Amino acid sequence: MRTHSRRNVALYVTATSLLAVLAFTCLPLLNTAAAAPTPAPASQSSHPPARNVILSYSYETSPNSSAGNDSLKVDSIYFYPNYVVVRAANGNTTLLAVDRLKHFDYRPATR
Repeated sequence: MRTHSRRNVALYVTATSLLAVLAFTCLPLLNTAAAAPTPAPASQSSHPPARNVILSYSYETSPNSSAGNDSLKVDSIYFYPNYVVVRAANGNTTLLAVDRLKHFDYRPATR
């Protein structure tokens, strides 16, 4: 029978907890249409959707790092009190929490 030291058990629990936190922290950054929610009716949106724009944004992924895009072609952006739903021209949908946005700007796309 194999015994485990308290230190090894503590390291295992810490590593497992970190993996769980990372998994749940990164979920909003997944760019899959199936994972993102369907936008609510316009009556629940705080602003009318922006359509056919180029989006520039930066999103806090952890206290010391961020991810984003400087020139994402977007079909529509839906605005809600606590989040923004972005439907990219390539079909991907992204859910962004408003409290994690560091930079968010868009301009009309030239066609």
